[in-house]
Order: sequence, then structure tokens, then C-alpha cells
Amino acid sequence: MTWWCPRCWAELAGPHEACACGYDPATDRRDLVERLADTLRHPLADRAVHAASVLGSIGDRRAVPALCAALRAADPYLQAEAAAALGGIGCPEAVEPLALLLEQGALPGRMAAVRALSALGGDRARSALLRAAARDPVPAVRELAARLAA
Repeated sequence: MTWWCPRCWAELAGPHEACACGYDPATDRRDLVERLADTLRHPLADRAVHAASVLGSIGDRRAVPALCAALRAADPYLQAEAAAALGGIGCPEAVEPLALLLEQGALPGRMAAVRALSALGGDRARSALLRAAARDPVPAVRELAARLAA
């Protein structure tokens, strides 16, 4: 496993090693969910994507605000993994950010938003799916949205 400093993102030798920037894990009182939420802003996209995946697996609702913010990331795979995590966590407050991703996101994010909105259910989610089924420029998104909205 690779460890990195949550302040400067330098690679560390282990989970208990202090960083040259002054960060000391012995004084960091944040729990795993809080640390992973911060990792969603990591400059290396693969680390942020992995953090979103782990947060989705953990399923802690405290991660929802950070995952919703990750839906606006430039990286399409982070958008997709954050959407998948939100769908798995099942928070209704994620419907509007997911609907916005479905309208404005990159293709991987839009496909994941369709699945997440379907998982969340409800009238607002179904409305977003029906809009995508009618208007998305990509046939695969339209077809998936239509199938999952039915």
C-alpha cells in the first residue's frame, strides 16, 4: 500500500511516518472517512478515484458532501466513481447534484449518474432520467436512462 501526506501529497514510507512538510499523523485526529474525503481532492486522479470507491464501499453518509463536490471534478472517472458511491450510499440529497452531472458531465459521469439516480429513486430522480432519455446526445445514455426510468 502506498501512503501519502494529506497536506502536500508527498509519498510517505508508512502510515505513521511524519512528512518533511511538517504533517504528523500522530497528531491528526480525523477518522478514515474524513481522510478519504480530503483525498477526493488529490492532484493524482487515480488516488482520488480510489478514495471515492472506498467511500462508496464504506457507505458513511458523512462522505456525501465531499462526494457531491467530486461530481464537479474535471476528471470524468472521478465524476463516475463519485456518482456510483452516492448511488450506493443512498442519500436523497444527492439527487440534484447527480441530475446536474447527468446534464453537464462527461460521458463516464453521465452513465454513472443514470445508474445512481435509478438506485436513489423518487420523482426528482425519475424526472432527471426521463430528461436524459429524451435529450442526451449519446444514444447509450438515452437508452440506459429510458430503461432505468421505466
